[in-house]
Amino acid sequence: MGTQDLGGATASEFQQAVRTLQGVRLRPEIRLTEVPAPGRIAPYSLAMTADVCSTLDSDDDELAYAFYAANIPPSEPYKREEYARAYYAKSLTLYRRHHVRKLVQMIAKAVGADPNGRLTQAAGAVAWRALRVKAGINAAVAARVSAA
Repeated sequence: MGTQDLGGATASEFQQAVRTLQGVRLRPEIRLTEVPAPGRIAPYSLAMTADVCSTLDSDDDELAYAFYAANIPPSEPYKREEYARAYYAKSLTLYRRHHVRKLVQMIAKAVGADPNGRLTQAAGAVAWRALRVKAGINAAVAARVSAA
């Protein structure tokens, strides 16, 4: 990482901070890249981009891996099924049955079906149950979440 040497105590403090940053050991899924810094408006500046990428190739585990990377210490092994279930359980605390019903109604309308018809209502109920099963949420847990 290049820094501009402007002299003075502030420059040495900044350069020490940059060296400290360079020595930080990151998780393997995080990639830092230096990009041009706004040197004219901020003489002591360093600009970087951070990319978070999975070391796994499976497309269906992006959310599970995101949950793992954000919530689990790096020393813990990655367990796709466990973290996928944890992600879905956590995210379903935000969604209610009417959210899923509206989603199914939007899809029905897009394909030309009656958004308020019996088929759409049945599809909404099935989608809600399927999401709960996928998240591993049983009726007792769902009742506690809904009451909160």
